[in-house]
Amino acid sequence: MKLYLPKRRAWIVLVASTLLTVVVVIGLKNRRPFVGVPTPENLSRLDPQLRDYVNQQLNWVGRVPNDPERQATLGLVYAANLLWPEALQCFSNYTRLNPLDPLGQIYLAVAVQEVGNYAEALQRFRHIAQEFPDFAPAQDRLGTALLRSGAVEEAQEVFRQMIKVAPGEWRGYAGLGESRLRLNAFSEAAEFLERARSLEPGSRLVHHLLGNAYRGLGRNQEAEWELRLGLNSEQSPMPDPWGLSAPKHVRLLPRQIELADEYVAAGKVDEAIRILGEALKYHPDNLTVLEHLSIASREMGQFEKAQQFARRMIELDNRSVKAHVLMADACLDLGLHDQALKHANLADELGPDLPQPCLVKADALFAIGRIEDGLAARKEALRRDPQNPLIVLDIGDALLRMRNDPRSAKEFFEKAAQMDPTLAPAHVRLAEAAILLNDFGEARHSLDMAKKLEPDMPALAGLEARLHEAKDAK
Repeated sequence: MKLYLPKRRAWIVLVASTLLTVVVVIGLKNRRPFVGVPTPENLSRLDPQLRDYVNQQLNWVGRVPNDPERQATLGLVYAANLLWPEALQCFSNYTRLNPLDPLGQIYLAVAVQEVGNYAEALQRFRHIAQEFPDFAPAQDRLGTALLRSGAVEEAQEVFRQMIKVAPGEWRGYAGLGESRLRLNAFSEAAEFLERARSLEPGSRLVHHLLGNAYRGLGRNQEAEWELRLGLNSEQSPMPDPWGLSAPKHVRLLPRQIELADEYVAAGKVDEAIRILGEALKYHPDNLTVLEHLSIASREMGQFEKAQQFARRMIELDNRSVKAHVLMADACLDLGLHDQALKHANLADELGPDLPQPCLVKADALFAIGRIEDGLAARKEALRRDPQNPLIVLDIGDALLRMRNDPRSAKEFFEKAAQMDPTLAPAHVRLAEAAILLNDFGEARHSLDMAKKLEPDMPALAGLEARLHEAKDAK
């Protein structure tokens, strides 16, 4: 039986059918590939805090698994907590969903590198740098990978390209300087590294490399200075939005403690306390977490909290030297001098070869007016740790502040500056003692050294004024 439709209705059906076909074809052509949500095989065995955070992120990503930004975030969660195989899968998913973003390609290559496939990672970095020649982070990653693999000639060309696209980024000059250094072109290396230093004076890596360049040129005094400034240098990639957001995902306890230390050093103590406070919820009896919380609380001026954390440490382990030292410090902050001395003595009994108990004991003795005993305690700390210039500095401080003896103090400040010429406080104290002794030439030299090391040091402006006043009065 034939079905007859009016001509108008037949035409409408034909048009609708055609449009439906076009929509389906376009949808099939443009739809994102379906990707899974990588889950750690050992999820149930992860640290509880990390496990809970990963589960939270898995639920969030699982609701919209084909959202590239959610895949990227989960990848950063895994990377920040050293779960690199899972991070690799997430970054691979992201590049399938968003293949035109160079940042996703970079982090996929980094994950490949972290799981041990260095040759493949290098090839990926090469490809990204070729595809995105104006994307400086790609040049930085490639150049660094090439230097690690020994391909120095190729690396220097990559860093030249990086300088072209990012002339204000110090890593391009540092990378080119290191490339020339490895080829024994010391003069050229020094030139590029000096340029990097001018862009980023605080980079330990640049100071370390420049010290080696100066050593190659026979400029030994300058080399020693730069190498001291470059102690404990580390390679760090050019910042990018993903890398800057990664720390907020850290939930692995050792990395949280390390991150908190970095925040304290950078003056972001409130952020350190936030991280450690979250860790404490899952690790209420962890002595290391409590120790760092006590230290950070003191930095914030929260002395009662610092005391509470130290007290909890003692409850957990009454033979902990660190716990009694921290308790003594907190008691001093609160004006509880007798209690401070009690805990300092306990720490000294428990750690008879350690310098820290002697240092806090000295502070407690000074607080109750026993100046000579305090000096003796600081000298005992130096006997226990004779290579520590900070203790030498402390002895000089006591001679200057407690005994009002700038001449004897100056000897210790000079010794501290000799032990570590890059220790800015030593030069500041030396300038102060020299002003009191009317040795204005040495005071000027010491202030100039301190400015060179830490130009923003708060004490410098006051000492400059004191030097001018002393010279005018003379």
